Amino acid sequence: MVEMKRNNTDTVADDAIKGALRSLITSRYYLDAKYIDTIEVDNNFIYIDLKQNSSAKQANDVDIADVGYYMEKDIKGDPIISPDVPFQLLVNGKNFGVKEPIIYYIDEKPHEISMKHLTPGVIAVIVVVVVAIIAGIVVLVLTRRKRGRYEKAENSSVTCQIIRAYCQCFVRFSDLSEFVTEVAFRHRHLSTPHTRPQ
Repeated sequence: MVEMKRNNTDTVADDAIKGALRSLITSRYYLDAKYIDTIEVDNNFIYIDLKQNSSAKQANDVDIADVGYYMEKDIKGDPIISPDVPFQLLVNGKNFGVKEPIIYYIDEKPHEISMKHLTPGVIAVIVVVVVAIIAGIVVLVLTRRKRGRYEKAENSSVTCQIIRAYCQCFVRFSDLSEFVTEVAFRHRHLSTPHTRPQ
């Protein structure tokens, strides 16, 4: 889709503007006329809708994306193709000025979010969470050992229980929110200090 503003206050028939644009696009940019879907003139705005199905496009056909890009450059006064031939939109033999081009690139099919694309990201998040939890447990156990709150055997046992519990959580829960909730519960339960018998 190519949008532009008319830079001409002369009263000109809409059909004359549309015909001049079709002629310009086919002669200057060598685009087949079948790819020019519609041309609309709405007061000071002009809209050119170019449509090109990739399955129907021939090997020697000009790409509509290139046409939009070249037209934008021409209207802005920075021509890429035929720089020796000035850009002119001739309407009834007179140059019809246009300005402020805007190009809209629209895909044939809307983008779809697929679970196949999301799955690796979810797995990566779960792995990061598990690694962070295990690292936190290790730091916690080492800190408490340093303070002398638990003996070596007790620390080892508690650590094994916690790691085993988190591994069970990881296997059981496919939903990330349930996994995090269960991990938090087990962490509070297993990491609570035990009172040694007197």
